[in-house]
Amino acid sequence: MTYNFSGLENNTNILEFFTVVNTMTGDWLVLGLLLTIFVITFIGFKGYETLTALRTSAFITSIIGVLFYMLNFVSLQKVMYPLVFLGIIIVYTIMKKD
Repeated sequence: MTYNFSGLENNTNILEFFTVVNTMTGDWLVLGLLLTIFVITFIGFKGYETLTALRTSAFITSIIGVLFYMLNFVSLQKVMYPLVFLGIIIVYTIMKKD
């Protein structure tokens, strides 16, 4: 299996490097970054109740995912992962209150 590294040789800033690596990995770099952001924010908000930390982390991750989609770093299908997870947490919160 061969890899095309020509995009890495010709870039001049971090944005071009990020774009090339994200394209080479098929948008999985951004998804890994979103997962990392989720874990870090969840740990940061763990001082609160677990459900509150989950909601807040999922919301922040979803907003950042939508911003990455608007910048064309991730496809619509892959940006739906954090949005669906946020929806599941919201539905769980609503059902738990009753």
